[in-house]
Amino acid sequence: MNVDDTSGTDRCIRGDNRDPITGAPGAHPVGAGAGAVAGAAAGGAIGAVGGPAGIVAGAVIGGVAGGLVGKGAAEAVNPTAELEYWRTVYEHRPYAAGWRYEDFEPAYLGAIETCRVDCRPDLTWEELEPRLRADWPRRRGDSALEWRDARHASKDAWERIAARSKGRVAEAEGDAAEKVNGLIEVLHDGAKGFRSAAERVQDPTFRSKFQEFARQREQFIAELKPMVAARGENPERHGSFSGASHRAWLGLRTALGAGDRAIVNECERGEDAAVTAYKDALDGTTITPEFRSVLSRQYQAVKATHDRVSAWKHSMK
Repeated sequence: MNVDDTSGTDRCIRGDNRDPITGAPGAHPVGAGAGAVAGAAAGGAIGAVGGPAGIVAGAVIGGVAGGLVGKGAAEAVNPTAELEYWRTVYEHRPYAAGWRYEDFEPAYLGAIETCRVDCRPDLTWEELEPRLRADWPRRRGDSALEWRDARHASKDAWERIAARSKGRVAEAEGDAAEKVNGLIEVLHDGAKGFRSAAERVQDPTFRSKFQEFARQREQFIAELKPMVAARGENPERHGSFSGASHRAWLGLRTALGAGDRAIVNECERGEDAAVTAYKDALDGTTITPEFRSVLSRQYQAVKATHDRVSAWKHSMK
C-alpha cells in the first residue's frame, strides 16, 4: 500500500485560521486543544514535586508542549486535500472493484475527521476502528457499502495520515535528542569535576558527598544515553572538561591545590552551569514529553545538589 503520495495535500488551500499558541495562520484549535489537555496532565504530574506552585507551572509547560504536538499532527490533515487525493487514486485500490467513489467517500472522511480530533501518534487502527464502525450507520448516507467493505477505505485513509504524523513526531524526537546530548556533556563534566574534587579535598564529609554527586551524574548519563541513541543521535561519550566548550569547571584545576574552600567555590560554579543547562532544556519547545518527564526529575536532584554545595560555600566564609 502506498500511503506516501502527498500530491493531494500539496494542492491544499488553507484558510487564515490563526494558531492559538503562536498566532500563525493555518492552525487547528481542535488538534491543539486535544494535545494540550494530555500535555497539561503530564506537566501537572511532573510539577507536583514542587507543591501547588509546581503543579501550576508544570501544567502550563506541559500544556504548551502537548498543544504544539497536537497542533502539528492536526495541521497535517486537511479534509479537502485528503478527499481529492482519494478521489484520484481510489479505483486502483484492491477493494474498489465495482464500487463508485461516492460509496467510499464517507469512509475516507470518517477516518480523516477522527484523526483531526485525535492526534495522538500512538493511536492504532485497532483502537480507532470500533469508533468508526459505530459511527458508520449515521455517516454512510447514500453509500451502498456495509462496514465490512467500507472499513478498507477507512483504514487506507487512516494509514496515510498516520504515516505523515509519525514523520513529524520522529523529527521532534530527533530535535529533543540533540538538545539532551548537550546535557549529557554537562553531566560528564560534573562527574569528572566531583571526582577530582573528592580526591583532593581534606574534609571527609565533602569527600564522601562529592563521590556521591559524581555517581549521581553517572547514573543520569546512563539513563539518558539509551533514550538519545533510540532517537538516532550518538550519545555524548565525554565531557568538555578539557575546555573545548563548557568551561564552568576549569577553575577547579587551580583550586585543587588551594584548599577546601577554593574547591567548594569551584564546585558551586560548575553546579551553576548544570542548573542553567537543565532549565534551558526544560524551557525549550523541542523537548518531548518523555524527555521532559526524565529531565524534570533529574533537575530536582541537580538543583538540590547545587543548593547543598552553595550552602557549604557560604558557611565557609
